[in-house]
Amino acid sequence: RILEDRAKYHLAGLNKAITSTFNIQKLPIPANSRHLNHIENVWHILKIRLHKRFTQNRWERPASDGELWKVMEKEWDAIDQQTLDKLVDSLPCRVEAIIAVNGNHTKW
Repeated sequence: RILEDRAKYHLAGLNKAITSTFNIQKLPIPANSRHLNHIENVWHILKIRLHKRFTQNRWERPASDGELWKVMEKEWDAIDQQTLDKLVDSLPCRVEAIIAVNGNHTKW
């Protein structure tokens, strides 16, 4: 099973061919539903952490892809479990909000 929103690449012929060839069951979710996908929220947290890090101290900006990767891993590891737990615990409220607006955007 895979989760899919209605993004164009999920509707493309190749995607349809692969999922039907391998008999993959699709679990549709509303388009642009980052509210239902925890990893999108975690990416956002990481982006904020990196922005703060690089704007507070310009001298720490990585000089190579390898250095950037190390900084990203450090910041990723620094996201505490409590923050992740809050994201998981908020899912029922997020689902209710999306149902209330028939799958449209919410303020979450």
